[in-house]
Amino acid sequence: GKTYKFKLINQDGEIIKDEIVSVKSQGLFLHSEVVKEQITPDEEGIYTIENINRNKIITIGQESHQATDENGITWNYSYEKGNAVNVYYVSGELPKILNIPSHLDGYPVRSLYNSSEERSIFANAEYAYEDLERVVEENRFLTNPEYYSSVQIETINIPDTVEEIGDNAFEICTNVKNINIGNNVTTIGNYAFFGCTSLTSINVPNNVTDIGNYAFGICSRLTNVTLSDKLTKLSDYTFYFCTSLKDITIPDNVVAIGNKVFQECNNLENIKIPDGITRIGADAFYGTPWYKNQPEGILYVGKVVYEYKGKMESNTVIELKEGIECINQKAFKYDSNLVEITIPDSVTRIDKDAFLCCENLATVTMSKNIEYIGEGAFAHCTNLNEIIIWKSVNEIGYRTFGNWGDNQTINIEANEIPAGWHEEWNKECNAQIVYAYTGD
Repeated sequence: GKTYKFKLINQDGEIIKDEIVSVKSQGLFLHSEVVKEQITPDEEGIYTIENINRNKIITIGQESHQATDENGITWNYSYEKGNAVNVYYVSGELPKILNIPSHLDGYPVRSLYNSSEERSIFANAEYAYEDLERVVEENRFLTNPEYYSSVQIETINIPDTVEEIGDNAFEICTNVKNINIGNNVTTIGNYAFFGCTSLTSINVPNNVTDIGNYAFGICSRLTNVTLSDKLTKLSDYTFYFCTSLKDITIPDNVVAIGNKVFQECNNLENIKIPDGITRIGADAFYGTPWYKNQPEGILYVGKVVYEYKGKMESNTVIELKEGIECINQKAFKYDSNLVEITIPDSVTRIDKDAFLCCENLATVTMSKNIEYIGEGAFAHCTNLNEIIIWKSVNEIGYRTFGNWGDNQTINIEANEIPAGWHEEWNKECNAQIVYAYTGD
């Protein structure tokens, strides 16, 4: 057979020396054994394929490989620029203490992964992931043993080589009590530790900048949480149904709290929330003692008007305090006793349904720095004679003024609709629309 030599060159004309090339050979017949080998370049970046006597299939990078660690556990990985990535468990007896290998075939393990689109690697239940949120919402997870783990792992040790814990990586490890995350992890994916119902404590290292949706959802015995100082947001459902959690400190750099982050944390009494919070999702604190213990009236959380709690008195006039930046979704929804509100110039955002069905709201003094008005924000405000939309507003959502009548007026300072406005921003709106409004 012949011998061929070649180099790999990227788009910039640079010689690539850190990729593995996989070569597959198959015999003359379909049932013949497939022979696979890996080749690496020499110091000059030259790859050599020897003894070629028939067609070869050559793959560069991201080829799937398997390696067995010192404990007899086999892992699958992909090779990428000298690293083992997308690592997941394949076979072998899983011990109570699971040490994720730091290297496979000499390559540092950089990211962990769940291989299956149909089920968790470590769980009994077979389900489609698109059904998982429905299972969660119906609370069937906690009561149905078919969703419990089939393995007895109690401790997971993740080495410092790992930088990413991928989506669903360790979900439904229902016997895991301890998870030690390596100091160099920067990302924890969606559902990464979802349903680890025996987990009692978690320390998220300070290099972590992103935690995905449901990452610790239904960790129902979780009592102690330390979060990374580098986090800037808490994603949707991060601690959903963590029913044993009593206290948590949100790091000072966090500016956004997602939808239902602490929903059904029915023992969560103390939440230390930074002053810099500017966004809060729907029902973020629903079902928590913390929320129940807040006084009635306007509930300010950081720089957000979270909501008006309790029943509003008739003919209520509100002047929001200076310094807030956002009026939260549904903040005054259905508050029919609200007749007047002054929104200070510090406010840049009015979220979805903020004043939906405030049917007696007659006067709105609008911030001149508003940039965003969400879907349905002023829908069914049928007693509001007019509203001013200043030039600063570059985005308006769907049906924001739904059900407005022809006796109402929308004064728009701009000469034309900005490109960022939803094409149906005025759907079901019969109001008079005035462009190039000057205040005269």
